[in-house]
Amino acid sequence: MNATCRTHVLLGENKEFRQLNREHQELETRLRSLCRRRFLKAGEELETRRLKKRKLFLKDRMAAIVQEDSNSGNRPA
Repeated sequence: MNATCRTHVLLGENKEFRQLNREHQELETRLRSLCRRRFLKAGEELETRRLKKRKLFLKDRMAAIVQEDSNSGNRPA
């Protein structure tokens, strides 16, 4: 099973993965909203940086969960 398939399975089976994915999507929505603006206030620039860092952390954690699942041998390849 490839990583994309594992991701879909994990969304259905793994509560932590689902929560991380949901937060990642919410951050993406907020970032898109901020990026549409022509100019950002200082606070919005800080928020953008904070959101990007958090989003990257979430992506890394989700990738680790996919890898752990892959290594666990619980699923057919």
